[in-house]
Amino acid sequence: MRIRTVGRMTRRARRELAIGALLVSAAACGGGGAGSPVSRAAPRATPPAATTTTTPAIASTPSTTSTTTRVVAGPPIVDRGADVVEVARSLLLFGRWLEAEHPDPALVDRAFAWEGNLARSVGADVATLERTGRRIIEVDAAPLEFVVVSRLPNVVSFRLTEHLDHRDLVDARGRVLDHVGPATERYVVLIHRFSPDEPWRLSGVDRMAPDIEIQL
Repeated sequence: MRIRTVGRMTRRARRELAIGALLVSAAACGGGGAGSPVSRAAPRATPPAATTTTTPAIASTPSTTSTTTRVVAGPPIVDRGADVVEVARSLLLFGRWLEAEHPDPALVDRAFAWEGNLARSVGADVATLERTGRRIIEVDAAPLEFVVVSRLPNVVSFRLTEHLDHRDLVDARGRVLDHVGPATERYVVLIHRFSPDEPWRLSGVDRMAPDIEIQL
C-alpha cells in the first residue's frame, strides 16, 4: 500500500522490510512464492519514545481546488495494546493520511519502524509529495480485512485484503495524473515492537501476487 516512486503508482506495494528472520513463518504467508515477503532488515537502533494513542497536531495544507488553505486533523494513532488488528489498521491509515493530506517526513516514524528500510522509503516518497504538491488519494469500497497469520509477543504478521475503489495521484490543482481501481489487492503486513513497553510500528507491507486462474 505504498509507493516506490511517486510517478508510478502501480509500484506502491513493493516496499519491503521487517525484522531479521523473524517474519514469523513466512511460509505461512504463502510459502516461498511470489506472495511472500521478500527481504527484511532489522532497524538499526532503539526508536525514540512514543505515545500510546495520539492524534497528530492539526495541520494546514494547500487546497487542491483553490489558493486558500484547509485545516485537516490527522487520524488517531493506536500503537499500544493487545488489539493488534486495530494497531495495524491505525498505523496503515496514518500512512495513508500522510500521503493524502499532510506529507511531512518528520511524522513518518510515528507509524513506521524507525530507521528501517520501509520508513526510509516512505520518508523519501512523502518528501517528494511535499516538494511537488502532489497527493495520493486512496478510497476503499469496504473496510480493510485483516487475518492474523502468526503472532509472537513482539512481532505479528497479517494477511490484508483491500477492496480498493480508487487510488489517484493528483497534482496541486486536483488533476488526476494516475488512477488505479476498482481492484481487490492483498498484502502481507508486519508490525513489531522492541519490547512490550515500546509502541508497535509497521515494518513490512508487501503486495501479494494476484491469483492466476488457468483454464484448460
